[in-house]
Amino acid sequence: MVVGAGIAGLYAAMMLEAEGLKVVVVEARDRVGGRLLTLDDVPGRPEAGGLQIGQLYGRTMDAAMRAGVALEASAAPTSRGFAYHVGGALVAAGAWTSAPANRLAGDERAVLPSHLLTHYLARMPALPDDEAWATPDAARHDIALTRALRNLGASDEAIRLIGVNANSNAIERLSTLYLLRSAAVLRIGAGPTQVVIGGSARLPEAMARALKGDVRLGSPVVSLDETPGQVAVGLADGSRIVARQAICTLPFGVLRDIDLGSAMLPLSLARAILLMPYTRITQLHLTASAPFWQDDGLPKYLWSDDRRLGRVFDYGGGRDGVHNLVVWLTGASAEAVDTLPAEVAGAQAIAAYESARPAARGGLRFHRRVSWGTDPFARGAYHHWGPGEMSRYAAPPPVPGARLHLAGEHLARRASGIEGACESGADAAFAAIDRA
Repeated sequence: MVVGAGIAGLYAAMMLEAEGLKVVVVEARDRVGGRLLTLDDVPGRPEAGGLQIGQLYGRTMDAAMRAGVALEASAAPTSRGFAYHVGGALVAAGAWTSAPANRLAGDERAVLPSHLLTHYLARMPALPDDEAWATPDAARHDIALTRALRNLGASDEAIRLIGVNANSNAIERLSTLYLLRSAAVLRIGAGPTQVVIGGSARLPEAMARALKGDVRLGSPVVSLDETPGQVAVGLADGSRIVARQAICTLPFGVLRDIDLGSAMLPLSLARAILLMPYTRITQLHLTASAPFWQDDGLPKYLWSDDRRLGRVFDYGGGRDGVHNLVVWLTGASAEAVDTLPAEVAGAQAIAAYESARPAARGGLRFHRRVSWGTDPFARGAYHHWGPGEMSRYAAPPPVPGARLHLAGEHLARRASGIEGACESGADAAFAAIDRA
């Protein structure tokens, strides 16, 4: 049994079938792909989940090749630069240093708001490789990002601006070690990226079609009971499936609500399941009737300290000549907009955007909200770690003789994103093959 038809589960299933094992995949949603989601019902078909395939994403490329999915080169979403909207003022990047809205201190004033975190991470000791985060010496960096920034002399305004659009729920609850590990992964894999032709969702769809065994959609799991010789998987409809082994790829934010029966887990793994935070991300997908950024002479992308806007850019859309934009909100900003009806949230974002950037007035249309934080089968877009948690709980030891194996991007030791999901799926599949 493989629980979860995201990339980790599908990759594990492909490996298991290649070894001649019979595999059944169960998935709670009515689609495969997990947090890879192409919005085929939105003009331009933008992405809502995983997108980029880095040059070292060997397992992902292998899965695409075996599933018959083609890739193409892509520029990073933020490579084209931002216009800045800070304190209610719209500022071009070239004017930021001397802008009245720039309340940074000292040499910070020359740093763009979107670059402040990178500016300070560069002053911290870099991890030598993508596994160094697990060494005892690295544990000294497992402190709150706010504390690390203050240790480096960051001003209150710099900390505020970093916190507005950081990919976390709150930077005072974000481990610096986690960021240093992410920086090491990016540094090692720096270079051109690729995307799936036709949309990210085409990859898991093709992987699922390539499987010989059943992929059962609309089948939420409520219990996983490991007993000698088998694992019993309980489904929400009251049915029960018994397998010799099971691989569970559910995010820990979801797994913590699953009855694990008599499963014997290492204490560090049990604590990780209970504690691991997941980043709340909410996206408001818009289209523009015309390229208004050509009228005001500023970049298409916007970085704002207005929590109704966050960052605004395109994200894998633009197909069929459509001008896509997504309002990308994280943490408390995402949580606040999630309390509103979708249409109200969209209208609020458009009003705020048109106020910040008058050239866009009358040309924006709201299409869809995607909230990963409120998704019951995700509980967040991806994992991160809080201060003091990563060095304690992020490298759980293997369980000898286990028949229940865990996988997912949250358990990858070296890679992140789509490749991290493949890495952990492969590790779980190897453990199951060894046990078969």
